[in-house]
Amino acid sequence: MAVTGITVLYDEMCGLCRRSAHWLVSEKGHIPVEILAAGSPAARDRFGDIPALGEDLVVVSDDGRVWWGSPDAYIMAMWALRKWRPWAIRLSRPGMRRLAAGVFKRVSTHRKAIGAILGEPYCADCAPRPVERL
Repeated sequence: MAVTGITVLYDEMCGLCRRSAHWLVSEKGHIPVEILAAGSPAARDRFGDIPALGEDLVVVSDDGRVWWGSPDAYIMAMWALRKWRPWAIRLSRPGMRRLAAGVFKRVSTHRKAIGAILGEPYCADCAPRPVERL
């Protein structure tokens, strides 16, 4: 079965993740891309049985396949976009896969720090931030 749409579940507590998710839906796509905060009630209702939910970027296709982590989910999200599909195809090849995994792992590892530098974008479907007590 061909993939005709994807849902991207992202960490709503991460500024970089929110910016990336909203960037995804602003790009022209080959297929529809839905973004959903991993901690939202809708995500828990629809995808609560996915082990990586909220811990990693997760992409779910309309035919039920699931990708998470580095670099599979990132490549699948890029594959959905017109401008980025050629890069997704290149990065999924055996010779480039190790490079892609390294880059995506480095960005993932430092995503909270990168997000802090970028600032906090608005997130309509996010759960409220927990209050930190001193």
